[in-house]
Amino acid sequence: MLEIVIPLFKVNWITKAVLESLNLHYKPRKIHIISVKKEIETIEKLDLDLPIECHNEDNFFLKKYNVTKENLLQNLIIKNDLYTKGWFYQQCLKIGANDIIKLPDNFMIWDADMLPVNPWPVSDNKFALLQDRSGGNPEIVKKWEIWIKEVLNVNPVVNSKSTFTCHHMILNQVHLESFKKQIQKHYKSDENWLKLLIRSFNDYETFSEYWAYTSWVNEKAKDDLKYFEYKDYGESHERFFDDGTGLFSSKLKKYLKIQNNEVFYPSYPQVKDFIKKIYKDKLPSTLSFEMSKRHLNKKVETVHIEEKRSMWNPRFNKI
Repeated sequence: MLEIVIPLFKVNWITKAVLESLNLHYKPRKIHIISVKKEIETIEKLDLDLPIECHNEDNFFLKKYNVTKENLLQNLIIKNDLYTKGWFYQQCLKIGANDIIKLPDNFMIWDADMLPVNPWPVSDNKFALLQDRSGGNPEIVKKWEIWIKEVLNVNPVVNSKSTFTCHHMILNQVHLESFKKQIQKHYKSDENWLKLLIRSFNDYETFSEYWAYTSWVNEKAKDDLKYFEYKDYGESHERFFDDGTGLFSSKLKKYLKIQNNEVFYPSYPQVKDFIKKIYKDKLPSTLSFEMSKRHLNKKVETVHIEEKRSMWNPRFNKI
């Protein structure tokens, strides 16, 4: 049975709906949430009737690798103000989850701010391409490409229409282990892969867990890299800023007759009813609710189509 791993930076207004939707659509045996103690306590207060298992991110790797989050990140040097240490750490959590949690051979990682509405099946271990390749910061993408070529010693996997930054992924434990061993091989070191991955962040300034992993599988076991093309689910995916003050959440509050000062953790049925009212019979596959205001200030040429076409992005559209 499917198990899902979600690194969670902060419980926000859409978290409850995301978890309920994942449970409804995918019926996982477990949903593993990795977060700090304070956010775990907030999850518990939501009183969700879901198969959730929480893990403290601060000491997540302590027993196996004798390192805490604080210890691990103290040597990380941030060279680009687009990133935080937490952003790099959540990538470590995704790649290292199977070292700590007892997971099935194949499991799914999922970005905490992406709501499945009319999603794809994963019974055949297929993920979905969700991001058109025409946007993005070319300087950053180039650094990701160099990391893949030099650290993994493989060519980056490419698709004519989409990137492989999918905001979710089906990971295979065998491929994860060989991926980690390759990092050690690159650095000619017996030190654990986790510390070496942090070292690579310093060396290359950035990292894309999704593109790196899919490139590795594409090279070593191509038949295992199964995905739906962008036209299948990506064309109806939308991405926009909404930290609870955006257009979508404001309209949803009005629809639910909720005051702005009220505690706001809508359920998935409430959110789905609202989405059906707005979209009618053309439901989106997924909606990504970005919590950082940097998404409001991107250079136009780096904005992805999924952001430009969304009716919830006031920079490009009006509703």
